[in-house]
Amino acid sequence: MLPGWIQIFASDFFNRFYNRIGIYKFTANLKTVSERLNQQDNIVGVLLNDPSAAFAIKTTLNNLETSSKKLDENLKELQYNFLLRRFLGKKAKENNQ
Repeated sequence: MLPGWIQIFASDFFNRFYNRIGIYKFTANLKTVSERLNQQDNIVGVLLNDPSAAFAIKTTLNNLETSSKKLDENLKELQYNFLLRRFLGKKAKENNQ
C-alpha cells in the first residue's frame, strides 16, 4: 500500500490530466462547431453568412404572417355569409353535442 501523500499526489495528477483531456476535447469540438458555422453548406451557416438568404427567409416569414391574418379575416367573414351561415350553424350544433 502506498503512503497517503503519494495516493493524494497520484489522484491529483490523474484528475488534472483527465481535466486537460476534457478541456482539449471541448476546445476541439468548439473549433469544429465554429468552422461549420462559417461554412455555407448548412442552414445555420447560410443564415449567418449569406445576407440575401437571411433576407429571403425574413420576407417569407413576414408573408406567412400577413397571409395568416388575411385568412383569419376571410374565415370570420365567411361565418356571416348567408349561404354558409346555415351550414356552419349545423356544424356548431354537431360539435356541441
